[in-house]
Amino acid sequence: MYTKNKSLPFFIILFELLSFICCPSKECVCKVTDIPLSFLDNKSAYVPLTIDNNDFFLLLDIGSFSSITINKRYSRHLKIKKTGIVKSHLGVKGTVHQSDEVIFPNVALGSLKLGNIKGFIDSDWLDSGMIIHGKNSLSSPRNNGVIGRSLLKKLKIIIDLRNEKLILADTISDLEKIGYFINEWPLINFYNTDIGIELDVKVNNKKGRFILDTGASHSLLRKTFFNEKDIDSQIDFFKADNLQIKNIDYPNFDFILLNFEQPAEVDGILGIDFFKGKMIFLDMQTNIIKIN
Repeated sequence: MYTKNKSLPFFIILFELLSFICCPSKECVCKVTDIPLSFLDNKSAYVPLTIDNNDFFLLLDIGSFSSITINKRYSRHLKIKKTGIVKSHLGVKGTVHQSDEVIFPNVALGSLKLGNIKGFIDSDWLDSGMIIHGKNSLSSPRNNGVIGRSLLKKLKIIIDLRNEKLILADTISDLEKIGYFINEWPLINFYNTDIGIELDVKVNNKKGRFILDTGASHSLLRKTFFNEKDIDSQIDFFKADNLQIKNIDYPNFDFILLNFEQPAEVDGILGIDFFKGKMIFLDMQTNIIKIN
């Protein structure tokens, strides 16, 4: 079902996917770390993080390959060290952005002490690059920065939006000891590529390739996915009769129809709305997802 709407009652926010990788410089010590998630703008999940005893709430963005990216305006009081490397990355609109690689000192994620972490300082991408429709306030928490999947790639992760938690652990057995019986959840394999965590998905029985992106406030589907000739350049709503991932069905799933520029290789994006009400286990070392 397609619905035209020229004046959307909300704005759609999509954080652009970074095309670079940076990894923690030190091994962390972790058994299980339980981190509360905050929904500061009622749309997206934010994680409390400390850099050199300075507190931040950063967007949880597994669609980003970076470890940590901080807005330049909020980094001036930090004791950071530039590496001299400048990285370029493409945004959803095809715009090229540049970010300075830096070393953030004394990074802590909840009780997890990470030490010095390579990350990025950015301004234009965080201030203006993630808006598809509507205006973005410079005081918005989305502008502070993001935590990308590179920071978490060596850990077992549960994104538990049902209970508004991010759980980090060394092993599945550690998670089962606190009541997350991962081995009983349906297993889905994914492709860990340069553009993100990719899944094979069916929308109304048509196959497509989608990425998981907690940094996207809404799930997106290309307007050209169903080759509908009457879809114009306006943003449209699409309610799929069924979204299927492996053998798991999600009936009456809502998408925003949009012909986004990047990532060009996929048919759609499963945003934070897909995660809501679920507990999702993510293991980027074995490339599996399990959904409760």
